[in-house]
Amino acid sequence: MTSPDDLSYREPKRARALVVLAVLFSAGVLSACQSSPSDEDLASDPISVDDLVKPEAADPDTIVLAERAIKEGRLDDAEVLLERVLFTYPDDPRGLLAAGELRLAQGKATEALPIFGKLLDDPKFKADANQGYGISLLLIGDEDLAANHLREAVAADANLWRAWNALGAYYDDKEDWLESSSCYRRALEIEPQKAYVQNNYGFSLFMQDRLDEAIDALQIAFRLDPASEQIKTNLRLAYARKGQYLRALSGTNENEKARNLNNVGYIALLRGDYDQAEVFFLRAMEADVRYNETAARNLDYLRTLRELETSAEALN
Repeated sequence: MTSPDDLSYREPKRARALVVLAVLFSAGVLSACQSSPSDEDLASDPISVDDLVKPEAADPDTIVLAERAIKEGRLDDAEVLLERVLFTYPDDPRGLLAAGELRLAQGKATEALPIFGKLLDDPKFKADANQGYGISLLLIGDEDLAANHLREAVAADANLWRAWNALGAYYDDKEDWLESSSCYRRALEIEPQKAYVQNNYGFSLFMQDRLDEAIDALQIAFRLDPASEQIKTNLRLAYARKGQYLRALSGTNENEKARNLNNVGYIALLRGDYDQAEVFFLRAMEADVRYNETAARNLDYLRTLRELETSAEALN
């Protein structure tokens, strides 16, 4: 999920992140030794493809390298390694699981879905497959079916923190705050150093107007990943929601000035602080011509609200 970088009068986007990187698996598959023809055999009969004996299973070391490449974000390397495995062993379960995770990491949830689907009945891999399948469904918008598979995943393996994180996002959309908080806390118990889970939990608290708790969670996320623009944006939104506009804009550089002014102005608008909102929108337009359209829409919306409120007051 992306951060609401250009807030306008539409409902703010959910600033969450679904983790799509692969987890390294402990299960291994032994490979048989490859047989090779002797010199005598070569001299007596020509060798055909059918005469070659391939290993009974894919090389686990190659799959481990692919999993590591996915985790480290070297997706092209992972693609090459997995093509090598799956060309010869198209039904290798661990190879398929890694391939599904690669598609997720590439942002190709639609392609990941059928890959994970092949493993849903595999006793050894079905927990991880349900996790990947559920995350894929959530990303393409089939939320209720996604939640069913994610619940199956954590029922089979309660340590699947990515499934807990995705379930938190699902319950956020349902505004079931008790369940979403429970899911995020479960994910953080398993992986407390994951900045994106802390971010998701913090933004969930933000949506509940539990602003002090939201800021605490987002500050932890920021310490874990100070380079994350999403986390910085969410912190600014939380401070702005409390009316701490100067703090929300502190540390803004010239490249992000217009965006941050527009976003803080939008939050001021939601708070009913129309005068401040107008100031921020105008400053955003002055700071960067590219924000003229977004900030102008927000100004139009603000003025419409003022007119409606003035009319309502006149009738009373």
